[in-house]
Amino acid sequence: KDAWLQPLRIEFSWWEAPSEAATLADVVQLIWDGDEANPIDQKHYFGSSPPVIPKDLCLEVPVSALDEGVHTLSYRLLPWNSSEPRTSITVDVNIDKTAPVLATPGTLEFPEAVSPPNKLTAYYLEDEDKVRANIPAYTAPKVGDVITWYWGPSSSGTIIGGTKTLNDQDYNQPLFIDIPGDWIRSQGDGDRYTWYTVTDRVGNPPN
Repeated sequence: KDAWLQPLRIEFSWWEAPSEAATLADVVQLIWDGDEANPIDQKHYFGSSPPVIPKDLCLEVPVSALDEGVHTLSYRLLPWNSSEPRTSITVDVNIDKTAPVLATPGTLEFPEAVSPPNKLTAYYLEDEDKVRANIPAYTAPKVGDVITWYWGPSSSGTIIGGTKTLNDQDYNQPLFIDIPGDWIRSQGDGDRYTWYTVTDRVGNPPN
């Protein structure tokens, strides 16, 4: 999340046959979204003899260009002797600024057998030793979303029962959490409140 709040630093490696003249420079250009005519950043590296590897082998994508979505990124070396430019492979950069939008209401959905006026009993846990709670579908679940569930004696408590990170097998399936029997027993008897939050993989909290 913090990455798109500041310029995106791109580092690259030193190249073969650099300039050895203080008046001649190799130029490295950063290409954003395929716009080769307008590099988004560039640097001149003037030569020395013997060659000395610079410490600032990096360029930056400004914050103004870090819009949400998938962008392409590559860099190009213009050699000091005007020989054929060298271009890196192109990589995708996915910028995600949209927080998960939870369902309304977004309460966990428990089996009827344990929902009020019924109660969760030791007898219920004898079968699978867990309680499965469904999570109402929310807007655009993605791989890497982290579901954190809470279980406590107060509706304002912060006792975390566990977390679940969505993977490429379950992010597009009906969502649920399994509350282990051991956890339930460890928290003792009485009324309990349960709720959950969802944070995406870049740290955006839910809306």
